[in-house]
Parts: sequence; C-alpha cells; structure tokens
Amino acid sequence: MNKLAFAVAILWTMILPARAQNPVEIYRIKSACGGDAAALCAGVKPGGGRMLACLQGQQAKMSAPCRANLPEAKKLKDGAEATGKLPK
Repeated sequence: MNKLAFAVAILWTMILPARAQNPVEIYRIKSACGGDAAALCAGVKPGGGRMLACLQGQQAKMSAPCRANLPEAKKLKDGAEATGKLPK
C-alpha cells in the first residue's frame, strides 16, 4: 500500500463515525494530516483513537495545517466516543 493510501486509510478509521455529520471537516482533516500520519505514525494501528494520540504526540514535527486541524479531529473523536461509534 503506498503512503498516501495508507494515510487515507488511517485517517478514515480515525474519524469514520462522524463522517456523515461533518463531511467538510473530515475532508479538511484528511487533506491536512494525511502526509503527517503516514510519515509520523506509520507503525500505529488505526482505530480507538490511537492515530489521533500519535499525531498529538508529534506536534513539534508535524505540518502547520495538520496542527491547526487537530482540535477539530479531537472534537470529532470525542463525539464518536460519546455515541459509542469509535472503531476499536
């Protein structure tokens, strides 16, 4: 799997539960953080908030656009957790 496809797959599982409610935000986060996820968190198993946790721990190394979108990604993840729809 190439890096871009891997990054998209990771981000998709990170925020999948909220995609129907927030398609614009999901697209913006995937666009901003796809490369960062592939480069900085390649060994992280997607799901359960692990990818977001990895990205949050790499803020010093990540791109400015991804860093700017992390609060929205966390908000979407928290909403998915609250409804019990976060992938394991």
